[in-house]
Amino acid sequence: MNDNIVLYIMIAAAASIILLGIVGAMVSVAMRPKMRLKKRMEAIGTISSTGSLSAKAESRRQKRIQDRVKGLGEDENNESIFDRIDSAILQAGLRVEATTFLMICAGSGLTGLIITVILGMSPIAIAGLTIVAGAGLPKLVLGYLAKRRQNQFTSHFAEAIDVITRGIRSGLPVGECLAIIAREFEGPVGEEFHLIIEGQRLGMTLDEIMVRALKRLPTAEFKFFAIV
Repeated sequence: MNDNIVLYIMIAAAASIILLGIVGAMVSVAMRPKMRLKKRMEAIGTISSTGSLSAKAESRRQKRIQDRVKGLGEDENNESIFDRIDSAILQAGLRVEATTFLMICAGSGLTGLIITVILGMSPIAIAGLTIVAGAGLPKLVLGYLAKRRQNQFTSHFAEAIDVITRGIRSGLPVGECLAIIAREFEGPVGEEFHLIIEGQRLGMTLDEIMVRALKRLPTAEFKFFAIV
């Protein structure tokens, strides 16, 4: 075999190994927050059930949790269009009413209509771009803001769960653990736990508080936390 061919094969093999290493490192970094979060959630379940549940009872408990998570998804599917708009606004972290958002959509659509008419586009293009500007663009912005907020929450949620597990092990009540998170954490994590504390002070039940919280942050991890 030609020496140059052998050299090319060795270079290609080395490049493939380096590329696989880089991809593996990127995947590991991306999954690290969720892996840490999963361990913390398992720790909470272990603390709450140590010495009190048999393996069979624990299996039934896990099945009830899964069924309730599925039930939450069915409730979301039964929402009206206005409820979905309210949910999308809450998930984006905005403080506006649904009617205000609809007025913004109408204004955006009207702006798109005026621009397309001035540019002398065809009627089909005018109709299409007006719909995109009035409905598609606002929805895209809400989706982006909601996804960014959920990612920010998830990236620090494992640390919040760690505070709860360490607090429970040291004998602190769960309410005090939640108050510590509300005080010490910034961003979506601190905001959500502050709202949980405020809801308790207003006399709301924990179920009512968590239902509202899940409308703002419907992530799988937060659903599991709410049910546990």
